[in-house]
Amino acid sequence: MKAKELKDINQSTRKMILDYMKVHDMTLNAFCKEAKLHQNQIWLYLYSGDDSKGVHSGTLQKLGEYMSSKKLVKSKK
Repeated sequence: MKAKELKDINQSTRKMILDYMKVHDMTLNAFCKEAKLHQNQIWLYLYSGDDSKGVHSGTLQKLGEYMSSKKLVKSKK
């Protein structure tokens, strides 16, 4: 990771989470349960419209660990 990438880390992380949920056909609730994150914290981070909202570095690590280790198949509806 380069210093320039840190400048847009929140925007990139939000997009990554939303893309992941879409590709894996997951609700926010399912995503947070599997990733062991607090749903209200992630909801505020994604949908509050406040670009100054961020997440702790520990949460970023959990997100990275979860999204890089899961081999999920889209659920069938």
